[in-house]
Amino acid sequence: MVVFGNATKPQIKEMLFEKLNFEHLTGVISKLKAKDSKKLFFDKAVLGNLSVNDFEVNINGTAEIKAAVIEQAVMLAHTAKRIGDYNNLRPKLEADSLTGTSKWCIAFRDTGE
Repeated sequence: MVVFGNATKPQIKEMLFEKLNFEHLTGVISKLKAKDSKKLFFDKAVLGNLSVNDFEVNINGTAEIKAAVIEQAVMLAHTAKRIGDYNNLRPKLEADSLTGTSKWCIAFRDTGE
């Protein structure tokens, strides 16, 4: 949960990182063909069983960008300096709001849950 704003009227963004989102967070494309391939991708990665034959690097360059900032993003609570609504400036990013620094950000989508 990210709490921001002022003490008299705080706002929150609750984050949920599901196994299904892990492949997206890495920026790679899974080659796994199982029905639950996104969960399998996560499980294989955590167990250290993910092979280079199980995925390919996305040609759009997002894997390199994400790899460069993932360590900082994991420490979101200690490093984020800004949060705000997304202005739809970049066509490949689907988000409602962003948080991060001037060098990286994490995008949020409101799921209504």
